[in-house]
Amino acid sequence: MGLDSLVGKDKKITPINAKAETINMRIYILLVIFSILFWAQSTTAAETRSPTPLERAYVGFALDQGNHEICRKISPRSLERASFNSPGTRKYYTRSACFLYVAHLTLNSYLCQEVREAKGWFLRSGKYFSRENCENLVKSGNSQRANMGFDHEVILRALGYTEVDLGEQDWLEFYHGFRRRNDGSLQHRIKDLPDFSTDE
Repeated sequence: MGLDSLVGKDKKITPINAKAETINMRIYILLVIFSILFWAQSTTAAETRSPTPLERAYVGFALDQGNHEICRKISPRSLERASFNSPGTRKYYTRSACFLYVAHLTLNSYLCQEVREAKGWFLRSGKYFSRENCENLVKSGNSQRANMGFDHEVILRALGYTEVDLGEQDWLEFYHGFRRRNDGSLQHRIKDLPDFSTDE
């Protein structure tokens, strides 16, 4: 047996060894990818927060009023996660959803520049709430009001109303009656709603 054979100088790479190296390389690449994704996810989580009950109510209220200025009061950091929603809507910024809904209702493409997509893994993204999709919805020319309920009591209290103002009505009845009066006081009160847009 020669010296070269003992030290493995001329050792050949067999198909089995080559296959093993390929598998190891693929595993390594996958680990790197998942590490990057995990880091990105952690960074996003640190920069976001769950919406307040009032911010959630702002979305439905803005849509009901057709008033995008209400959307501006929502924090850009406010992020919704809904694991059981349909793909593309499982993660989204509350503010972006508000602007998209109002843009689709009013067919105002200018509002789409305020829509920011929430990135996510695989099906956990907010692709529906993206600027591109917003612009496509507006271009369709089909004005549509999303079926979006909201907490009327939360909104009315934020507008400065109390049980004393209700009389014999409940919060929902009072809201619809107040809305029908359209005496200008509602728009005045909207300007004074709490603003979360600059929260830290």
